Amino acid sequence: MDEDIERQIIQAERFHDRIARGFLHPKQGQLIVARDFDAIDYLDDVIDITKRLNLSDERVSILIKSAKGMPSIRFSKLGLGLFLACQQYKSKICERVDGDLVPLYAGRTLHPCLAIALPLISKYEAQIGCAVEADHERLDSLVRNLVDEIRACCGELDLQARLENYTRNARAKFARALKYIISLFEMRSRLLILRVDIYLRGNPCEDGYAEAADAAFEYFANALSRNEIVPDVMGWMAAREDGLERGRHYHILIALDGHLHHAGANLAKLVGEFWERDCVVSAGTGSYFNCFALVDRYKHLGIGMVRRDDAAKLLGLRYAIQYFFKEEVMLMPNSSHPRNFRRGQIDNEYVRRGAPRKNDDGLALAREVLLGRRPRKKPQKISARDLEYRHRCRL
Repeated sequence: MDEDIERQIIQAERFHDRIARGFLHPKQGQLIVARDFDAIDYLDDVIDITKRLNLSDERVSILIKSAKGMPSIRFSKLGLGLFLACQQYKSKICERVDGDLVPLYAGRTLHPCLAIALPLISKYEAQIGCAVEADHERLDSLVRNLVDEIRACCGELDLQARLENYTRNARAKFARALKYIISLFEMRSRLLILRVDIYLRGNPCEDGYAEAADAAFEYFANALSRNEIVPDVMGWMAAREDGLERGRHYHILIALDGHLHHAGANLAKLVGEFWERDCVVSAGTGSYFNCFALVDRYKHLGIGMVRRDDAAKLLGLRYAIQYFFKEEVMLMPNSSHPRNFRRGQIDNEYVRRGAPRKNDDGLALAREVLLGRRPRKKPQKISARDLEYRHRCRL
């Protein structure tokens, strides 16, 4: 595989990530920057800072004497990151509601690192802000206390074990999803892949919001499985997430019979319009993003026609599926339904048409690219003379 192609695929997924996580989509083709756009980078930094504080005993600040003999604080790189997180807390992830400053994440279930760090940052940020200009000795004491409390909470909650368990589960689900795609290629040599992100905005603190969102998606999933949205669905998968301003949203990947359909952009549009028109009860709260809008810029995005002998498109499909299992999901959806990933059922009764293949089912390349398994080579035949020569060499 050309490394340049893989870089293009990774770049495409990163761009899609920004579009999906940082923008509102009121009408197809429109993009409006949401408050999530800046908040995403801020929360990413807080997660990274918390992990590093948990894994090291690094001292984040020291007091030195200035040229005038006054105490002055000097931060390490990690300490500076934590200090800036305190300084930016109000501007990045808070809003004013009736004169009160309210965190945007109120009412959400947070990533374990954020659940530890954000309440403590909220506790200390005002005091740290007051001490910046007036009293560096107090500033140093406050930052050290904040670090000590974060590390103490990490130890009490056994943060590292929780993170490793989350990562292990995400990778296991990713592997099962790839095997699911392989099972679809066993039925069809070509799959038309659609990707649509569907959104439902609302106040997560309102009673019944999560249940209404899940009910809307349940209706959508049942209709999709019955071919009522688009025809000839071979399989599908969906990942559920929450956003600060964008609300509850679902990343959808749909595989259609590639021997019967070719125009993916229009079919993906039908999927989004069905969500807006038939699934969402409150008018104006539903929206969608058709990932085919990115095809002209990124041709290896993992959507459109994917053949099981096209390594570049298969790799794009692998990265597209990997996006469903991000290991740093910042906001965990609150719901009575625990599953954040769902997919269609494997048709175990399917019988392949045509004459049976000999020695090869045509999926060697697909397995190699998607599962990371290289095809087995036939053992090389060794003559008796070569065997005798190798035996003499060993002696």
